[in-house]
Amino acid sequence: MTGGGFGSYLIMGNEWASHSATRRSVELFAEYVMPVFHNDSTSRLRDSERWCRELRGDLFDRQTTALEQAAACHEAEQATKQALVG
Repeated sequence: MTGGGFGSYLIMGNEWASHSATRRSVELFAEYVMPVFHNDSTSRLRDSERWCRELRGDLFDRQTTALEQAAACHEAEQATKQALVG
């Protein structure tokens, strides 16, 4: 398959899966992957991905902060429960 300026995709065939599973895999590839390279139906999705990549550092920092806050909250709750029990 030609990838519209990207190059080519090679799909390896083997006998590891049943014929129906292999057929379904190729159908999914045709339905979800090929359209990205053949029309503009996924432009909003690609724009969103680009936006996330540009803000990756900030998004990662915010995620880290949220996880640290959640862990601290959990530790405080566990300490409170422990104090009440014993």
